[in-house]
Amino acid sequence: MKLKNKIIDMIDNASECCVIDITARNVVRLEFEICSIDPLKWLSVQSDPVKLFWKERSDGSSIAAIGKCIDFTPRNSASLEDALVRCQAIVNNSDGVPRFYGGLCFGENKPCSDEWYNFCSFAFILPQIEIISRDGATFIVFNFQSELYETTDDLKKHLRSLIDRMNFNLDCSVNKSVIIDRIDLPPEQKWKTDVRHIIAEINKHNIDKVVL
Repeated sequence: MKLKNKIIDMIDNASECCVIDITARNVVRLEFEICSIDPLKWLSVQSDPVKLFWKERSDGSSIAAIGKCIDFTPRNSASLEDALVRCQAIVNNSDGVPRFYGGLCFGENKPCSDEWYNFCSFAFILPQIEIISRDGATFIVFNFQSELYETTDDLKKHLRSLIDRMNFNLDCSVNKSVIIDRIDLPPEQKWKTDVRHIIAEINKHNIDKVVL
């Protein structure tokens, strides 16, 4: 509760200092330094259905995120190229450096399997809230579309509701996962047969490589 109150105070102070500009009509990114918390552990106790995690190879920084500020998928974009152009336009015209997460399948026109149906052939998401650990410090980030709010008070009310829904009780115990079933697709013998076949095709120079 103490951390939630501190974050609300930081948002109130930012608005009083005119840091929040809802007249800009773009995506605004608010970033505040908070006490040290583990992003992945924080992510594990959130109830939001949209969860993302990213860890940089270069500097070891990690990012946990929840919610969707904006998303681009085949359901709201004419094509992959259209989605990428719109993502880039938002990045170029926004305060801060909003970061989209997502990707695309190898065959854009191939039908989606059941496991990937909701993801579709591509999806790019700008999270609503991010917890970032970098350079020994922790930050909380709010991404929002300024045009959705008529006044700064409307925005502050929305941000407070987001904070209220977040869980910062990271000391709660988590039940240990137990494997209840296992299904290998393909089965081990079929996997071995396929590997031998591919190796033979590579030796014949019919195939250059296989991506697993």
